[in-house]
Amino acid sequence: MGDDFYRELWSVIASGKSFEAIFLNRKKNGSLFSEEKVITPLRDAAGRITHYVSAGRDVTFRLEAERRLRELACYDDLTKLHNRASFFDSLDALLSASSERCQGVTLVLIDLDRFKGINDALGHDIGDQVLVKVAARLAGAVRGSDIVARLGGDEFTIALAGPLTEGDREALLQRISDQVEAPIVLPGMTLYVGASMGVSRFPDDGGDSKALFKQADISLYEAKREGRGRTKHYSPTLKRNAERYHQIYQAIRRAFSAGELWVAYQPMFDLRNGQAVGAEALVRWNSRTLGPVPPTEFLPVVHDLGLGGKLTDFVLERACQDLARTRAELARPFSVSVNMPADELHAHGLSGKLEALLARAGLPAGALKIEITEGALVAQDDGSTAALESLTRAGVDIYIDDFGTGYSNLGYLGHIPLASLKIARQLIAGIRQGASAGKIVRAILHLASALGVGVIAEGVETREELRFLEAEGCQYAQGFALARPMPIGELLHFLKTSGAGEGGAG
Repeated sequence: MGDDFYRELWSVIASGKSFEAIFLNRKKNGSLFSEEKVITPLRDAAGRITHYVSAGRDVTFRLEAERRLRELACYDDLTKLHNRASFFDSLDALLSASSERCQGVTLVLIDLDRFKGINDALGHDIGDQVLVKVAARLAGAVRGSDIVARLGGDEFTIALAGPLTEGDREALLQRISDQVEAPIVLPGMTLYVGASMGVSRFPDDGGDSKALFKQADISLYEAKREGRGRTKHYSPTLKRNAERYHQIYQAIRRAFSAGELWVAYQPMFDLRNGQAVGAEALVRWNSRTLGPVPPTEFLPVVHDLGLGGKLTDFVLERACQDLARTRAELARPFSVSVNMPADELHAHGLSGKLEALLARAGLPAGALKIEITEGALVAQDDGSTAALESLTRAGVDIYIDDFGTGYSNLGYLGHIPLASLKIARQLIAGIRQGASAGKIVRAILHLASALGVGVIAEGVETREELRFLEAEGCQYAQGFALARPMPIGELLHFLKTSGAGEGGAG
């Protein structure tokens, strides 16, 4: 309390008025405390001030509680960064000032990758320590004029103030990413997280904080969908993709109960005699509200919703029913292959479920083939290998789908039970473009022969590709040059009129 304070005190009480203020006082033991005090002048019969009466109370705890409430209202209790409410107040002020000065602002939304696994496995105490470390790094990665906040959970945001060149902006974003991804050393352990980031710019992408945040959120969502450690900048195309994703997200849930899903079958041919000997089951969706939706659009949404198992069960059930009908009407062997997502390999009792499906449909195990992508097999663990071996023991053949594009080390082929390789369509398409792809396809054919497994070329679209495969001794193929995917009714008609022969691929 300086001289001005005491001058005001004496001025007020000398005028005969009471003075009320909070004083910093000292107790007998020497400790300081805050005292709320009222000093009142007393007058004699003639109206002269003769005495002063002072009444006070210790308000130290009250003031500390008020300070704490103000802090909680503005700052995150764990990380001491701005909280959501405080950040948006500061962002509004920053946007207003930037608008007046014709300067831009960049908004960055950050979601930590791999944090949930740490929290679940090691507990919230360790998770909190990680958040505190990350918060300090974010605050240290930016400039003093920038605003850093924790929105909640493992979500952070930064407002980069002032004019930034494209190079400066990218350098700042890279610094933020590098800081988050650096090892986090805690007692007895070293942990790693990453950052997925969505970026929007004022005024280009939004004229106020609400619009700017929405666009950055769209960008972050797209970054998370594409994988870890990505940074996405807002664009109108990104917005359209997000809106489309949301439409599919809302509509796919009712597709199962509304009967909007169906299975198409693309025939597989024996190139030695031109006869269709099997087919691949391909899920299709005709949405009542969206119309036909390509699998490339709805399958990622199904995965995000955790409906992959339900969809696989639907395709398996329908494929077995249709296969039984096909074999009965043709009175000859015919097989169907179904794509199996990697995570479905770990489903409890998978081989038993398939055996039960085949038994209900009256089908032999060899009539059903399971396709697993090469990438899924490379990422296999002991549980995946055991699941594949269990399927093989049950008589179900395993195909590797998209072979030749996923991995360079072929050592894994010796550790899995395998019936056939399906050469990826990218390699087949490359046959038309030069000799290299042809050499790779030829090498795969020799490899399969050495391993004693079958080969199926997929995505065959031209007669040129077909002639090459026939000349090289590839036994089986599928693709638009031979037949397009079709509903079960069309498949039956096709098989009856084209004279499908006996046997099976692989």
